[in-house]
Amino acid sequence: HLKAAQDEDALLRQILQESPEARRLNDDIRAGHNNPDLPLALGELVANEVQARQEALAAAVIEALRPLARDERASQTAGNDFLNVSFLVDRRREDRFTATEKNLAAELGEDFDWRLRGPLPPYSFV
Repeated sequence: HLKAAQDEDALLRQILQESPEARRLNDDIRAGHNNPDLPLALGELVANEVQARQEALAAAVIEALRPLARDERASQTAGNDFLNVSFLVDRRREDRFTATEKNLAAELGEDFDWRLRGPLPPYSFV
């Protein structure tokens, strides 16, 4: 079972660096513009960007691990987690699966919290 979260501050910094519109809105707010719509517009933009990035990242992680598993079952995420998925992995592929997960975690860096549990009984697949 794999759960993953990204540090919220790091994600917000990333969005501000990569989104000219978010950066512009943030700069306008910090400059003291009195338009009451600016914080709402920035909040909506950031919320949409967070959701899109986390969905894409979750899909990429699942896609990378899928060839090493017989099956997978995604579950609803909670808190800061963007990924909550169980994989049914043959014992012969367990080491490769774990190594691939660790490589993904290393590739993405320290801004991520990876929690891999198992092997566990296959409750998610009954």
